[in-house]
Amino acid sequence: MIGHIEALDRLGFELDPELATDVILQSLSPSFEPFIMNYHMNSLSKSVTELHGMLKNAEDSIKKTSTHVMMVQRDSQKRKRKGEGKGKAEDMIQKPKPDAKP
Repeated sequence: MIGHIEALDRLGFELDPELATDVILQSLSPSFEPFIMNYHMNSLSKSVTELHGMLKNAEDSIKKTSTHVMMVQRDSQKRKRKGEGKGKAEDMIQKPKPDAKP
């Protein structure tokens, strides 16, 4: 984004520093939401170069903390609900066989 902003500047279309900062912050992925909220809450006004340095630091800390992976696995067979099936639960229980008579 900084490259695009600099290209606009070379073409004679200067962006206000505040607008350039807003454009950069809006282009970030959702993982940077805490950084953006902190930036706005503290009313920071940094140059584009300083913002770039801050974003690099934030990216490093995001990479360190986001090592959690959620996996979802689907069974290939559908599970039966309670009460459904071929027989009653009583029929499913195996009764012990009596010992042979002496």
